[in-house]
Amino acid sequence: MASHQQSAASAADSIYGNELVTSTDQHHPANLIPELCRQFYRLGWVTGTGGGISIRSGNNVFIAPSGVQKERISPSDLF
Repeated sequence: MASHQQSAASAADSIYGNELVTSTDQHHPANLIPELCRQFYRLGWVTGTGGGISIRSGNNVFIAPSGVQKERISPSDLF
């Protein structure tokens, strides 16, 4: 199981490389998180600046900033 996780992590690293938080791929975590934030806000699952949203992909974790209105987050806000 560990080798499967390691190979998945290596694959994610090679996919994202140096472009961790910028991509034109709509399925890239940096593009998914802002869309999820907007959907979660509309559903009432998060409020304004509350709640933390992140996606783990292999060895990378994409994190939406705290203190920012979730319905207004853009990919450039992520780290």
